[in-house]
Amino acid sequence: MQPNQAIRSKEELINHFSSSQKLEILDQEQMMNLLALNVPPEVWEDSSNRNLLSFNQEFVQETDEFTLNYREIEHIYLVSFLTNLTELNLQNNKISDISSISKLTNLKKLYLESNCIEDISALQSLPDLTHLDLQVNQITSYTLALPSLVHLSLSDNKLKGLQHSPKLEKLYLSYTETADLRTISHHLFGLKELYLQSNNLTEISHLSNFVDLQILDLGCNKQLQNIEPLKFCIQLTQLSISETNVAEIWPLQFMKNLKTLYMAFTKVVDLHPLQHLYKLDNISASYSSIIDLSPLSKLTQLKSLHFRYSYGRWNCFFLFTM
Repeated sequence: MQPNQAIRSKEELINHFSSSQKLEILDQEQMMNLLALNVPPEVWEDSSNRNLLSFNQEFVQETDEFTLNYREIEHIYLVSFLTNLTELNLQNNKISDISSISKLTNLKKLYLESNCIEDISALQSLPDLTHLDLQVNQITSYTLALPSLVHLSLSDNKLKGLQHSPKLEKLYLSYTETADLRTISHHLFGLKELYLQSNNLTEISHLSNFVDLQILDLGCNKQLQNIEPLKFCIQLTQLSISETNVAEIWPLQFMKNLKTLYMAFTKVVDLHPLQHLYKLDNISASYSSIIDLSPLSKLTQLKSLHFRYSYGRWNCFFLFTM
């Protein structure tokens, strides 16, 4: 296929092969156009067709990043030829089969958000993968043990099982129905960031093991009342307990590094546990039951306070921003 020669349909492609014309993919644009045709892998894998398919070697050698989003792509067989890829972004398509990705052993970053993926076993062959985004798919079990993985997003899946990656630092599990934290509490003690929004959590005792956590999101777990286990999470710099049933925040008094606190739509009344958290610079507590702000008077680093429609003397609106 010459640079200006475009194949616009599956039928044209099949006719092209039928006429025994050599198809050479020269650049990313041609690759993207062919992927958008959603040609099934068996067409490419046919032995006679495979002999007619080739890639410009300069294109293959120099391409280390490839992005094709929002194109309703279903089949990604051709991507497997780009063996020097270190970053692949295929978000918001209709991909279900990712077996071709197993050949891309140089990958470090892989973004597959918003597809139709159930089986992720092919990713086990990617030892250098550091960033993996699988949110908004149909994954029920995560059994990969990727040795280099640091950042993992599995939000908005229906997870029933989760195994570990030893170097994992960031884990996104929002909207996964992970009500039992035992599935993540083993071998993940090095986590720095953990996102558990909207998971029907009722208790968080296993979080006491995560003493290195710096960011924790427990928002929208409406049945959560007791956050006592967080007294061990003294490295936290950012915490969200918004839209929970939490009333007592005394465990926060041990979080001397805390800078940002979200606790809107809670039953919190007493702010005294915050009075010596001198690094706090942002507090959001709108729609809460807070009456007295005086415990915050000595927090000189505060730049932003949000208390919209809180009760008591601030029952209309209070906002302070430096």
